[in-house]
Amino acid sequence: MYYYATQDRVWLENFGWPLLRDIARFWTSRVTKIDKNTYGINKVMPVDEWCDNTQTKCGDIGVDNAVQTNAVAAVSLIFASEVGHMFGFEVDPRWKIIGQQLKINFNATTRTHIQWDNGIVSFFS
Repeated sequence: MYYYATQDRVWLENFGWPLLRDIARFWTSRVTKIDKNTYGINKVMPVDEWCDNTQTKCGDIGVDNAVQTNAVAAVSLIFASEVGHMFGFEVDPRWKIIGQQLKINFNATTRTHIQWDNGIVSFFS
């Protein structure tokens, strides 16, 4: 990010913040509560270039909790919360909570991220 490279607080306050705020608002509008401690983002088109209608059906309806989408959303929400507090702007308290509780699919046995809910990783099919 530009701010991390330059530490330009004037830019962050005047140009970065409005963009971060609106991105956080967007992701907040897209999440659903899965359970007491988990949020998810449903019906998104994943970044997987192999995703197609015949293989996974994701082209028709999208997938739930695509790991790349949720990871970017989590970072965006947490960073927006931090920046807003840094400058004393009004911050939705849900941003940090959602960012910290957004579902990131992970298989502890294979130590790999699963691409989306019910996703099956097959490297040599």
